[in-house]
Amino acid sequence: MRKIICGIIVSCVAVNALAGEWKPPLTFSKKPSFPKTIQPFGTTSLKYILNNNTSNTLPLTFSTSITSGSLALNSGSSDCGSTLAANANCTQIYTFTAPENFTASSITVTGLVQVAYNGRYPLKDTTVQFTVVPSSSTALEFLEQPTFPITVPSDGTTVIHYILKNNASATITAITFSPTVSSGSISATGGTCESSLISGNTCTKDFTFTAPTNAGAGDTTVTGTLSVGYTYNGAQTLTGTNPSFTITPVAKPSITVSSHSLMFANRDFGNTSSYAGTLRISNNGTVAITSIDVSITSGGGSAITNTGSSGCTSLAVGGTCTETFSSALPIDSDATISLTPHSTLTTGNALTVPVSALSVVALAPPTDTTVGTTLVNGCTDTSNDGGLLMIVNNSSHALTNITIGADSGLSATITNSAFEENSNVYCNGNSLAANQYCEVRIASSAVAGTTGNVTVSGILSKTTGPVTAHHFNLAAKVASSASSFPYTFNTEAQGGTIFVATNSCNLVEVVNNSDLPSTSGSNWTTAAAACSSLSVNSYANWRLIDQGPGTYSQVQSPLGPETGLSGEANVLNNNNSPLASIQNQQNEVYWGNSITSAKANLFFFGTFENFPALQTLGSDNTQTSPVVRCVRAFTTNSDGT
Repeated sequence: MRKIICGIIVSCVAVNALAGEWKPPLTFSKKPSFPKTIQPFGTTSLKYILNNNTSNTLPLTFSTSITSGSLALNSGSSDCGSTLAANANCTQIYTFTAPENFTASSITVTGLVQVAYNGRYPLKDTTVQFTVVPSSSTALEFLEQPTFPITVPSDGTTVIHYILKNNASATITAITFSPTVSSGSISATGGTCESSLISGNTCTKDFTFTAPTNAGAGDTTVTGTLSVGYTYNGAQTLTGTNPSFTITPVAKPSITVSSHSLMFANRDFGNTSSYAGTLRISNNGTVAITSIDVSITSGGGSAITNTGSSGCTSLAVGGTCTETFSSALPIDSDATISLTPHSTLTTGNALTVPVSALSVVALAPPTDTTVGTTLVNGCTDTSNDGGLLMIVNNSSHALTNITIGADSGLSATITNSAFEENSNVYCNGNSLAANQYCEVRIASSAVAGTTGNVTVSGILSKTTGPVTAHHFNLAAKVASSASSFPYTFNTEAQGGTIFVATNSCNLVEVVNNSDLPSTSGSNWTTAAAACSSLSVNSYANWRLIDQGPGTYSQVQSPLGPETGLSGEANVLNNNNSPLASIQNQQNEVYWGNSITSAKANLFFFGTFENFPALQTLGSDNTQTSPVVRCVRAFTTNSDGT
């Protein structure tokens, strides 16, 4: 039997009359166990079940306290109200949110949960306790950092990007950035970070790294540091991932040449004058070239001399320049030319160019600037005023197994394989002795516009054994007819003015627009050398004026018997302006291209004694003080040199 015993103060307890036991009016039938371990800013639920042990409805008052963090009622999951019915129970759930802990050690948080009824006898849980472990982050942390190492070219730049976050519960102040690098430079160049950052916010910071010069052969490494100073509960330092950069070497200058070998060419055969050769060099690298060293390794033959350079001391990316060379006969075909480019910061790899025993000159013009020679459909001219290709053996070795071919698409055939001026030397499939030459024509029946290569090659019979002579590929294009040649007389092109030496197959030549200085004409050897070393707008392979083959009538001049002009000389004399400076001259005598070193041709232009004429005199002629004017074939190679 149960009785309620009430005292003077209205506080009642439940008494078991038979057993003499009593209970507090309110008890916890369930409560959390403590201490609990929790992460900073972490949350956990605390569940309490409250029992009313009396037969009366009790008014309830709940209260909590916590030393750090927060302890809040989860009203959505709790059903305790302001009263609790007799002999009933209810559930009260609280959520604890841990405070921050940016220290190196755990911190302890204690609290209290209590329930009062009628203002008396509060029911208390004084065991509330939490252990908050240290945070895995800092008050200020990097949300994003670059991935190192970063590859940067010599003297190049790169931007590195950072994102920072304030994890603290209050504003972080006095934020400063301190980047360093072992070489080169680094500086702040952007971002949103300022000297303070509000709780929970993020900001960005950008730095630009400028690499040092790496003129070595391999990569170099630059290391650094990045620290961020700030104030939060005292001065703090945030250390970022150490920057690291791989610096690639400075770009080396690089060059190519337009031909497989250095070819020496001169149409003045049988003499000992200097032969000229030109290498057209292109800057195919990524840096400007400031100079090109030229080194010549002798193979034991005639000395080769680097006679000039045009544009190679300041060669922009994609630009071209020329180096010119000269040599007496026989050409040293065992020699090599080494070209080493330099830039402001470094030196490129040397390019070695062999010297060719072959000299190949294309005597027919191109129809556009992308080809080296033109095959005119139906051109069958085999007269002795020139061929399509002139092939010369410039070496001291015999040149055998000469092969002249064309890509099958050109449908090209050699129409006069046996033709050679003043002899009976076969160009195709036979041999050329030292300093011997031959000329051939190639006809085509291909469709106009067809393109391909005409190839010339041979075998040199050296004492060390036969070797393949360097072959030449000349780009060719088929024209529908000779009239398809797009240039006309007096057109300015390739360093001079075009004049047509023979119309049958459009053998076109160029005359320089001015006489050379008077010092160039002191004797024939000087005059010939002046033309062979001339370069106008990078076009080389100039020579003195040809008389051309044929039968000429004898005329009388003040210097004795003369032969009437023919060939180039006659064309130059008869054509009009702008060649007026070379024609109709009174008492002017021009050096001509010689046949031998002992005799020289002199051309009397204009109305001298009423007859333009040719006179053969000694090569060291001072009687007439001849003038020097140079001519060249419209093209001599696929690159226009």
